[in-house]
Amino acid sequence: MMCSCGEGTSILNTFYGDLQTGEEGRVADAPLSRADSFASKIAVVPADAANSEGSERVHSDAALLVDVSDGTVLFQKNVHKREYPASTTKILTSMLALKYGDASASRKIGEEVIIHEDNVVLCDFRVGDVIPFDILINAALLRSGNDAAAALALFAAPTLEEFAELMNKEAREIGATESNFVNPHGLYDDNHYTTAYDMYLICNEAIKYDKFVKVLSTVKYQNSFTRTTAYGEYTIGCEYTSGNLYLQGSAQAPDHIKVLGGKAGYTEKARRSYVMLVESNGRRYIIVTMRAESNDDMYADLDFLLQHIPDNNLEH
Repeated sequence: MMCSCGEGTSILNTFYGDLQTGEEGRVADAPLSRADSFASKIAVVPADAANSEGSERVHSDAALLVDVSDGTVLFQKNVHKREYPASTTKILTSMLALKYGDASASRKIGEEVIIHEDNVVLCDFRVGDVIPFDILINAALLRSGNDAAAALALFAAPTLEEFAELMNKEAREIGATESNFVNPHGLYDDNHYTTAYDMYLICNEAIKYDKFVKVLSTVKYQNSFTRTTAYGEYTIGCEYTSGNLYLQGSAQAPDHIKVLGGKAGYTEKARRSYVMLVESNGRRYIIVTMRAESNDDMYADLDFLLQHIPDNNLEH
């Protein structure tokens, strides 16, 4: 079984077999057994796995660092603790839109994607706007627009309710059995939750799509669409910038590490989470932090976890 920092580590090419179903159809206390359908090189962290040495230095409630190349867990803290994902939910939404949608198509904005809550991030799309997929996925991942995520979801399912069902179905198929999703954007709901381990599994699936990695790695995106009104047609410009401080240049990763990008999440109840993809010497790594009290604490944790990525990856 996987343990921290690569010590005594072996890869389990396993999945949850003989599933035991808990409340509301969720999987509870599933044993690990071999299944040919489960992908190899997946990190497996048992429910009773100890936190890594130094975990008390991590401000976030939960944290995980995995070498994508072989599934080695380099750091773990409370990876099975239930957390609220906030906008990191948009990783799953984007992945499903890429899997089931047509990336060359556009979506007409309907009332169902217009969000009327206060103090949420929006892209100010209007009912009737016809927005290309490319704008929507960049708006969802870079701007973290909640209306963009809702519109993006409709590339994969006919309604937002059916999309939530698809989210849970697909999550369980990749082993993310500790999660339950009720919306495509991550706005707070008591029944919308996940774990650091499940977010790793979801990101690990999403990075199989080159388009996802390209958008995640974008520093600044610019495009435009046409808005038709009773007074004529107008060109609406849009510009979205990555909030990743490493890509912006205001945070510095170790010299041997290239930060490819990441997705932040924040609500008042969820606090601050981050899922980040980095590369070193041809190997990719996924970092997950969940529930830091401040942006400074979150980036301190990311800095700390980056230090656990070895310069010579062949020796871990």
